[in-house]
Amino acid sequence: MLQKVNRYPKIYWKSRDSKEAKLSFGSKKSGKEYFLTKPFDSLPGEFPEKIYPKKIEKAEEPLKPSNFPKVKSVTYFPEYPEWERNILEAKISIEKVVLARRVTLTFDGDLDPFTLFSALLRDNAYQFYIEPRNGLAFFGVSPERLYYRMGSEVFSEAVAGTRAKGELLKRELLSDPKELAEFEFVKRDISEKLAPFLEKVNVSDTGVIDAKNVQHLYAKLSGVLKNSTDEMVINSLHPTAATLGYPKAESRSFLEKNEPFSRGLYAGGFGMITPESADMAVAIRSALFQNGKLHIYSGTGIVEKSVPEKEWQELDLKIQPFREILCF
Repeated sequence: MLQKVNRYPKIYWKSRDSKEAKLSFGSKKSGKEYFLTKPFDSLPGEFPEKIYPKKIEKAEEPLKPSNFPKVKSVTYFPEYPEWERNILEAKISIEKVVLARRVTLTFDGDLDPFTLFSALLRDNAYQFYIEPRNGLAFFGVSPERLYYRMGSEVFSEAVAGTRAKGELLKRELLSDPKELAEFEFVKRDISEKLAPFLEKVNVSDTGVIDAKNVQHLYAKLSGVLKNSTDEMVINSLHPTAATLGYPKAESRSFLEKNEPFSRGLYAGGFGMITPESADMAVAIRSALFQNGKLHIYSGTGIVEKSVPEKEWQELDLKIQPFREILCF
């Protein structure tokens, strides 16, 4: 399995729609198929943007581990008072912005990142794990698609708004003015970004997509690709209003001034490009393991009707799988 091989970079990849996961060890200088990494802001130095795999193998289903080292400390970036101030400022200065939080854990023993990743795995989600060297890894299990192409057919998704699972909460989500307003910004943003590259942008009716312990508003956007490359479309799409905000320039400026950390690969994109198809996940529900510490990320969209306490609770809800596994 992946831990037993000492060739880097190591990659585990499974598309949300696939029954089969892929393993890759090592890389070559070029090729027709490659893994693509799109950071949210700056690409951490040891993570390559493109990885041309030497060989791709079928991955066996990882064992579900149960024992992990005890969490020694938990630190929030930002802490709640700063989070509340940022929301109150955002509400009066921008239509929508996505604010993120980083939770940093230390442990009383050695944490193996792939073992933790294995415990997080579930069906109907993207699964990605990138380890450029020993002791450094970025990984996650994401419900959200950034970009998909099969032949000349292209698909993306608008995903926003969050509730815990349940039929009553689902109906509440579909009728909540705050969540619907946030969702409309995302849908409009993606449609505008796809329009120059597709013959026509088709938008499905609004529905709900399930993640592990939450559900989100959802719509599919699709069309036929004109004379463009996958990376041209991906570069236009990323980052969407689901991870940055709307309008883009104002949202980026607000985060640069107010968010107390670099997101790096969190809320970026990761996927695989081949001549026949392309598939990119939005790299959310994710974590970075570095220097023995685990950094867990989550974010939430802030609009005029956002309430700081509820948004903080949503951040906790989105990292609940990590909390359950690591008991913090």
